[in-house]
Amino acid sequence: MSEDTAGYKKAFSVIRDDSTKIIMNYSKEELVESLWIDVFPLDGMPSNNLEKKIHSFRYLYTRMMVQLSQFNSLVNQKKENRPLTEKMIIAFANVVNIEKIISFNWAQKKYLQTLKKYSFKEAFAGNYTGAYKLREIVPSDYFGEPVSLEFEGIDLSCPRKYKEYLEAIYGENYMQLPPEDKRNQHHYKIISLGDNEEWE
Repeated sequence: MSEDTAGYKKAFSVIRDDSTKIIMNYSKEELVESLWIDVFPLDGMPSNNLEKKIHSFRYLYTRMMVQLSQFNSLVNQKKENRPLTEKMIIAFANVVNIEKIISFNWAQKKYLQTLKKYSFKEAFAGNYTGAYKLREIVPSDYFGEPVSLEFEGIDLSCPRKYKEYLEAIYGENYMQLPPEDKRNQHHYKIISLGDNEEWE
């Protein structure tokens, strides 16, 4: 599924297994979804400091507008350790029923225009739609010519400087498991795994 799919509301594509069903319950409204794999786009970031600041502001603002336009079904209100500013915005959005004020179609159009403004050929690039926001924007040469790495018996194409990329997002200890109470950041309930009911 992609932005060209009718009714689709993400800013990136997904590959979905419609034989599966889960309930996402991190927001006010529970959503029934199928299991999916994200396919993230890589967009550019200018190297000029002023242009970078302007683009970063536009990105964060339009991203926030999209999230507020789907506040009850999209925003993870169970997320811990939010900055005070985010907590205040969430409280305000709850009081005024922000979804009724901000049009999703308008917000999504502005957001996608912002993401696509700069080419992947810029000095910096990355996944603007990820959970870590601007931390996912790295020097473009981190991607470069892909290298092949094995994962569970499958050879996959990965960023050329995959270690540097992972460190930029998750920190230098990215290979260490977090504490057990921090490992499952997704809030969902499995209904059916389709043809793979034996999965855990």
